[in-house]
Amino acid sequence: MPCEFWLREKLRHLDHALLTELLAATVRALQEEIAGLGETVAFDVKHLYAWVKENNQRAYVPERYDKTKRLKGDPVCRLGVKRSTNQELADKSTEEKKELIWGYGTGVAVSTVADYGTVVLADYTQPFNEGDVTYLRPLYQQTVVALNHYPTYLTADAAYDDWYVYEGAARHGGIAAVPLNQHSKTPVVRLPDGTPRCPIGLPMHPTIQFHHTYGYRA
Repeated sequence: MPCEFWLREKLRHLDHALLTELLAATVRALQEEIAGLGETVAFDVKHLYAWVKENNQRAYVPERYDKTKRLKGDPVCRLGVKRSTNQELADKSTEEKKELIWGYGTGVAVSTVADYGTVVLADYTQPFNEGDVTYLRPLYQQTVVALNHYPTYLTADAAYDDWYVYEGAARHGGIAAVPLNQHSKTPVVRLPDGTPRCPIGLPMHPTIQFHHTYGYRA
C-alpha cells in the first residue's frame, strides 16, 4: 500500500464472508492436529484506536470527548473508556479517573493448548461504546460453529460476570471461571456458603420467584 490511508481503506472493504471462512477453515485444520482444542475457551476485548484527530492529544479539538459527535475522519467509531483508575487526592480521598478514546473494541475467543500455544476461534468488532459482556454471545455462537461442538469450560475477566455466561457452560457439563464483579459500590457481604446478608446483617432468603426481564428465573 502506498500509504496508511489506503491500507485502512483496503482493510475496511475486505470481504468479511471470505475472511470468516478463512478463519473457520483454519480452526478445522487445527482441530485435526490438536486434540482437545476448544475444550476451554477464553474471552477478552481489546481496544482499537480510530484514526482521528480527537485521539491526538497534541491537536487542539473543541469538545474532544462529546460522545454525541460523529467524527469526520471516522463516522462509525464511538467514544469509550479505555481504562478506569482511582486517583488519590491530597485529602486522602479517591477520585475515579477515566481514560477515553475514540475507536472500536475487538472481542476474541481463544483456546490455549500446551505445546501449541493460543488459537483464535472467533472475533467480533463493535464501536467502543459497547460493554464487554455484549461481545460474549456473538463470540460464543461463532466459536460453536467453528468447533462444531460446545466448549466445556469458559473463562473471562470480571466484565463478563453475568448469569448467561455461567448458564452457557453449565448446560454442557462445565463451568465458567469469571471473577466476581461487584456492580454496586457497596460490597455485598456474604456467608461462607454464598448467601448474601441484608444491610442490617441478617441472612437473606428467597420468598417469591419471578421471571426476570433479562430472561431468567429469579
